[in-house]
Amino acid sequence: MAALLKSDPAIYGALILILVFGAVIGPVNAQFPVPRRYDGFLYGKGGNDAIVIEAFLDIMCPSCRASWPVLKNVSTYYGDDKVDIIIHPFSNPFHHYSFHAARGMHAVAALNSSLPIAWMEAVFERQERFDNNATALETPASTLERFSDIAPKIGLSGTSFLHAFDREDVDLAARVSFKYGCARSVVWTPTHLVNGAPLGATNNWDLDAWKRLLDPLFAKDSKRARASVAIV
Repeated sequence: MAALLKSDPAIYGALILILVFGAVIGPVNAQFPVPRRYDGFLYGKGGNDAIVIEAFLDIMCPSCRASWPVLKNVSTYYGDDKVDIIIHPFSNPFHHYSFHAARGMHAVAALNSSLPIAWMEAVFERQERFDNNATALETPASTLERFSDIAPKIGLSGTSFLHAFDREDVDLAARVSFKYGCARSVVWTPTHLVNGAPLGATNNWDLDAWKRLLDPLFAKDSKRARASVAIV
């Protein structure tokens, strides 16, 4: 084959053209699904001038569970009108029921848009009951039934949760959340973006670490505001 390509430049050129054509057309055909609304669940008031922290969290990840109270402290410290936190459920494949937990978050959202964060926190509290060891001898149907037992803890019925979980649009929304994380090059959890800019490893950050990042951003806002007043 190699000898044939070398001996016939026309065949070699045609092969190169095919490869280039495939590289260009392939990504077009693999269009990322465009969601109806921006992916994620808002914790905050959605202020127009708020700094936006996007958190890609695996609900079955212990590091994500540990990071969540810190993010809530950030919101409390600065005010939920100054910092918006968007949670993107991102399922690591090595946590066997992570996608179930993420899909459950979208199921809860379909039933009551104010409750997805409450669902995440309720699963965080019971995380060990759904980890790989706890579910090793359990069927997916049985595990899902136990997930539905959490629904009444946040004011929903288990039956309505299961019906929502089985909806095609809920399944698609959970898949889009995962694909969105992949599109943003998420390779570990927790991963954080601030105003769209990716951060490094943040799983050990406390409130002081976040303040070192965010205080200068708010200081820039204050300088601009003072400059505007001075001009007026």
